[in-house]
Amino acid sequence: MTQVQGGAAGTFDQLFRVGPGDVVIAICFPRYSELALKTVQYAKDRGATIIGVTDSEMSPVYQMSSDALMRWMLVSLPRIISCNARCMLGYPS
Repeated sequence: MTQVQGGAAGTFDQLFRVGPGDVVIAICFPRYSELALKTVQYAKDRGATIIGVTDSEMSPVYQMSSDALMRWMLVSLPRIISCNARCMLGYPS
């Protein structure tokens, strides 16, 4: 796993070898960073799978993503995981 950070030059240097078989997790909320959006598009164009974490289906990151989590899902996630864990263990939810 590589955390991509820094300015434009550093970002694209770190993603130089991204391609099919790679997964990019893009976390982007309004006001969407132009650099973040260009980075996601670059990775997508090179065949990487994009997982977006964003605020809505109207988000540019959502539009570029193979799969996405929205902010409201993240608020509910602990409750969902807890319910699934109980269900898998045979406890009533």
